[in-house]
Amino acid sequence: MRYSGQSRELKIRGEMHGTVVQISVTDHGLGIDAEELERVTGRFIRGRSASGPGSGLGLSIVNQIARDHGGALRVESVKGAGTTAVIVLPVAFDHC
Repeated sequence: MRYSGQSRELKIRGEMHGTVVQISVTDHGLGIDAEELERVTGRFIRGRSASGPGSGLGLSIVNQIARDHGGALRVESVKGAGTTAVIVLPVAFDHC
């Protein structure tokens, strides 16, 4: 919500694609510069346009949790239009 600008709106979507679940979180905030996208999942990394408090750990923590569960995090962004964080996780099948 911190980076959602005036709209203060998040779109959260979950979808199942075969053997993976995809969770997307989209804001309509400032967006992230294209050259910074590869780095934003690193520890203590904040975009140049990020304002307000923050340690630069949020996306790094999400990335690590996704990886620990056999998944991945992808970040898509358009400067001035918003950002989407996409978490892809393998489906856990109940074998009982």
